[in-house]
Amino acid sequence: MPRSMYSAEEKLNIIQKFKRSPYGLRKFISVHSINLEKSTLLRWLHLFERDGIDGLSERKHWNRYSLKTKQKVVREY
Repeated sequence: MPRSMYSAEEKLNIIQKFKRSPYGLRKFISVHSINLEKSTLLRWLHLFERDGIDGLSERKHWNRYSLKTKQKVVREY
């Protein structure tokens, strides 16, 4: 079962509508009666700008990192 109720194509359509819209995020969501949080649309915009349509696709798996890798990252931070 998909984690998102929107496909990548639907997300892209919403993003394109938003970019053409004269409204801000909250107003756009309410005017178009979209069942989204403002933070979700912001995340989609960021992913689309960074990775294109591939960024909007669902991930097929969770990344798992070893304890050693996690500790290394924490130390480097």
